[in-house]
Amino acid sequence: MEETGIVLDAAGGTATVRMTASPACDGCGQASACHPGEGTVRTLTVRDPLGVRPGQAVTVRLPGAGVWAAMGLVYAWPLAMLLVGAWAGHRAGTGGEQADLLAAAGALAGLALSFLMLRALRPWYEGRALFRPVIVDARGDDAAPPA
Repeated sequence: MEETGIVLDAAGGTATVRMTASPACDGCGQASACHPGEGTVRTLTVRDPLGVRPGQAVTVRLPGAGVWAAMGLVYAWPLAMLLVGAWAGHRAGTGGEQADLLAAAGALAGLALSFLMLRALRPWYEGRALFRPVIVDARGDDAAPPA
């Protein structure tokens, strides 16, 4: 996934890039996650292996493996924990309504635990290059200065 933007600030191998939603975002179901609220502008902190300067137009890419890994963390992990919780709750019950109630409670507990674990592991996965967008192309200073 590639987007273009304007560098606002750059130092120490990272850059802050202002990006505007592209027309491709209109058809994407996740557009509200990338561009929350009414505005179409977002600011990202990205890896900068090229040494860009403020005002440059850049192309930013999120590695394909990063997209899949992020989807696994956000969707598959909570679903797996929900199912494990439901299974454990059902096994703890003796049958009938009790097993169903414990399965529901276990599912909710598993889901809550998955979110708590994701929150606790946030520093680990946010620091991984796999999950951070990277500048793959920089054009000259012909871009408009940052606002």
